[in-house]
Amino acid sequence: MIGSRAWFALMRRNALYRRRHWLSTLLEVALPVAFVGIIVAIKNSLGDDTQTEIVEPTFPTTVDVYRPLSFLDFVTTFVSAKKCIPATKFGVEFLDEQAHTFEITGLPVQGYDWQNPFMRCDNYQCTEEGQDAQPFCEYSFFAVAPTDGGDADALARAKAFVDWIYDTYPQLSGDEMPFDFDFVQLFSSESELESYITSKDYGKPGYPKVTMGVVWDGGQQNNYQYSLRQNSTGYNVPSEAARPGALTTPDTARVFDAYAPNDDSCPIYDGAPFMGPRQGSCTGQYLYNGVITIQKLVGDFILHDSGSNVKVADHGIRLVPFPTKEYEDGGFFSQVSGFLPLLITLGLLFPVSQMISYICREKELRQKELLKMMSVTESDIGWSWFVSYLVVYSVGATLCSVVSMQLYTHSSPLLLWVFWMLTFIALVVFSTFIAAFSAKTTRTVLIGLLLVFLGVFLPLVVDYQTGDKNVVFLLSFHPITAMSYGISEIGRLEDQGVGVTFDTISQTDSPSGYTFNDTLLSLIVDCTLECSWMVSESSRRARFRSSLACLLSVYCFLLGIFEESAINHCHG
Repeated sequence: MIGSRAWFALMRRNALYRRRHWLSTLLEVALPVAFVGIIVAIKNSLGDDTQTEIVEPTFPTTVDVYRPLSFLDFVTTFVSAKKCIPATKFGVEFLDEQAHTFEITGLPVQGYDWQNPFMRCDNYQCTEEGQDAQPFCEYSFFAVAPTDGGDADALARAKAFVDWIYDTYPQLSGDEMPFDFDFVQLFSSESELESYITSKDYGKPGYPKVTMGVVWDGGQQNNYQYSLRQNSTGYNVPSEAARPGALTTPDTARVFDAYAPNDDSCPIYDGAPFMGPRQGSCTGQYLYNGVITIQKLVGDFILHDSGSNVKVADHGIRLVPFPTKEYEDGGFFSQVSGFLPLLITLGLLFPVSQMISYICREKELRQKELLKMMSVTESDIGWSWFVSYLVVYSVGATLCSVVSMQLYTHSSPLLLWVFWMLTFIALVVFSTFIAAFSAKTTRTVLIGLLLVFLGVFLPLVVDYQTGDKNVVFLLSFHPITAMSYGISEIGRLEDQGVGVTFDTISQTDSPSGYTFNDTLLSLIVDCTLECSWMVSESSRRARFRSSLACLLSVYCFLLGIFEESAINHCHG
């Protein structure tokens, strides 16, 4: 193991190898640095010739302000008169063939800019002006439940929330409501709510649909834990029901990038219901699905239940996108992201071949057996190679980080050094892992190079920005794949003008939620898993040899007894 006399002797031997093959050692360090330098030269030679679009900074005005409807507005829209009137031309230029002759009073842009998800009306059923449109509207209810039906505190809080809603908005209990079910319904548990939604009768007469739910967890005083269960596939015009199932609400399970270019970073993909003029906005999608209004309703209840005398006005909330600074859309790195990992991998092929060949040649020339005959352990041999490689390639990693600082000008030098250091360590472990399976130098080097080169093409299987994050992490067990994803993520952040820093390392606006922090984690896992395998393999071989020696000792002992007994028998 590290620190033993045998290990120091092997380290000296490896140093002699390096000195005798100084040109090979120089190329192992210089080639990766040279290929990174080639990329720097390409970027500098292009200068401003890259096909990039400079997006001007934005400063929102009063026109960009979003004013969400209050819960009182929701209640009012239920009981308000609804008539068919000729459609206005304001705001319908984006509807194209979806525009209709009539619209319903109170529903702007023919219902396509409607914020009350509990009520949606079909203006396509209007046939004449002044027609009563109330029968053309459909309604859904608001669900409340505790997380666990056995949690008495959570159930009590859910009941208190329901009672507070009916006390604060008594119109919901009146006869003027246009539906025959309770608007706020209490379920005994979250599982009962889910069973209701998945029932085969869901949406049929007597089983109205659920638009939004609040699930309370616990009921300790001044400790309010809850989750909003919104309909993430909702739509606000009944005719859009022909295209159900696609997400129309941002995924709340991931953190949005603090450096997202703008509020229009939540696109609705093809096949999803058409929501309206604000459907490309993250804030607009929350407005259309009622999330912001219900969030304020829950906040008002918490202020009341906690004994606070503070009350937020019904229309006291205004939302506006943050100003954005100038940034590049489709910069240098987005254009070269396809072959950048390939170019760097070409510079790593020679170091990998040398690492594998050193270890295999030791076995092929029977030097390893000779060392073991002199009581040198497997761990001494393995760790001597690992530390020798680590010393050499730490120099290469440092030089690569220095050169890449000229490439990634906005990124943290420390994070770049950590990235390159982990990449080289993972490659050292990967090469040692491959070399452990064979003693034939030429064959093992060829197989190793093919396996290393395979890592360049694995990122083509799943795009790290839009694919499944778990699949991306699984593919990243290959160190070249993890490096490729990391280089692409650094380039994306550089194109945005922020680079990889300690502020952006765990932030992204990609649908997958993959961050540069995941790249570093993948490289660490690569090093740890393969190192653990080698340690366990070394221990297994040592245990096998120990067991074999023990069996041989017992055999010799028994053989000696047998021979002595035979001799005594003959003499007798």
